[in-house]
Amino acid sequence: MSISSNLQEPTARPHNPTTLFSNHSTVLSKIYQDNINMTVWRRKLKREVSIAAEHILREHPHLKTSQVVSPTNAVQRVRHKIDDSEIVAHLAYDICCLVKEFCVLFKVDETHLRLTALEETMCPRFHVDRLACRLLTTYRGKATEWLQHEYVDRSKLGLGNQGKPDNESGLFNSSSDIRKLLPGDIAIMKGENWLGNEGRGLVHRSPHLEDSANRLLLTLDFISKK
Repeated sequence: MSISSNLQEPTARPHNPTTLFSNHSTVLSKIYQDNINMTVWRRKLKREVSIAAEHILREHPHLKTSQVVSPTNAVQRVRHKIDDSEIVAHLAYDICCLVKEFCVLFKVDETHLRLTALEETMCPRFHVDRLACRLLTTYRGKATEWLQHEYVDRSKLGLGNQGKPDNESGLFNSSSDIRKLLPGDIAIMKGENWLGNEGRGLVHRSPHLEDSANRLLLTLDFISKK
């Protein structure tokens, strides 16, 4: 099934898109609303999952996994890429639940999963993704930062910054405009390729990691059609 077949044709250009938070997973389905460009399931990680994330960052500090998974094989494939310890199993089962959420929400059988241990900032500049949407969560460390649509001068993205840092380019007015997710948050972010969302993709960046800091990041994407 193609991505576009899952996304409804917008009837009219909505007002400035916003973000929606909830302590319940049902909030994720609100991403289909035209005026929403990010939904966030704000949850507290189970202790066993947090311990597993710490274990991975300690024992597998350079972990970079990229694979296609389904709800039926995600646990096995994640454990195979890391290790077969019972500690890792807790994280693998949590990831499997998110894979199921993603596949059910978008009516797909599989998703492209990336689980990455980071020791440095991956995407330091604010940007938009050239895709329909992405699910992400930070299991350990600082989480993703973003800007509300109405606080962004999109002409300053990319080459529009004229070589200046984001905080000097005019992209946003004040550091107080920068919003931050929390570890454990499950976010679905719309990109530029969501039907009818051109020029409205969520502007976001990776958090700055201090010396000796690290981060465990999970992303789920649609499988690219070749």
